[in-house]
Amino acid sequence: MIDFTDKIILAPMAGICDLPFRLLCKEQGCDIVYTEMISAKGMYYNNKNTEPLLMTDDKEKGSKVVRSSIWYTIANVSIRAVAIITTPIYTGMLTTADYGKANTFNSWIDVFNVFACLCVVYSIGRAKLDFPDKFDEYMSSLQGLSSSFGFILLILAFIFRESLSGWIHYEVPLAVGLFAYLCVSPSVEYMMQKCRYEYRYKENILISVITCVGQVALSILLMLLFNDRRYIGKILGVMLPTAIMGIIFYIRFIVKGRVFYNKEYWIYAQIGRAHV
Repeated sequence: MIDFTDKIILAPMAGICDLPFRLLCKEQGCDIVYTEMISAKGMYYNNKNTEPLLMTDDKEKGSKVVRSSIWYTIANVSIRAVAIITTPIYTGMLTTADYGKANTFNSWIDVFNVFACLCVVYSIGRAKLDFPDKFDEYMSSLQGLSSSFGFILLILAFIFRESLSGWIHYEVPLAVGLFAYLCVSPSVEYMMQKCRYEYRYKENILISVITCVGQVALSILLMLLFNDRRYIGKILGVMLPTAIMGIIFYIRFIVKGRVFYNKEYWIYAQIGRAHV
């Protein structure tokens, strides 16, 4: 009989508790870990996507996992600290109305991002197990899927730009720019997830630091330039560093994976939709 007294237990969460995530939790002091919820029907019919969910690998429980988890935690804490420190700077430079408009625009980005990127980012961890020798191809194709859909939304946003502008209450260039941003910005998250599952913690941290510092520095600079409408400077200051890095990673994925469309990968990636 297992004693659960004073134990830290990782719940079985579908789409979350894959092998890399369980190992990270175990190394951080979790006493009991569970695989994600698995379909009994899938096991009965020997579904090819079900068996990998039960995999464990002792080779992945080395010091690399420990270093990765420790530095990942340090990076997250540091970035949150920067956000706290810079908040008084932003509030001092922006009026209450401008501060609200800048934050509301960021909320619109989060809302439309759910549809633009199709939530395929949730399939990356599982794909690392299912396509270990073709992971670069999968990532390239994954990006092709989300950017294609994002480009379709961009075209629609441009066609109906006046209506869109009136609906979200922002200038037409910002409204259309939002969807242009969503065509490339997911590539940053894809790269960070790829680094995470390959335990390349240094690259992951570097991406986070560059994005954070770049957003702060550029936001302050642009707010000074857009003196009459500083909320625009704040919005652009957040979007531009991520967009530039997104373009770089987009090209890097395509060059390395050399696959834009692959029917098998595109269908596989849709499992992410179930985990929104």
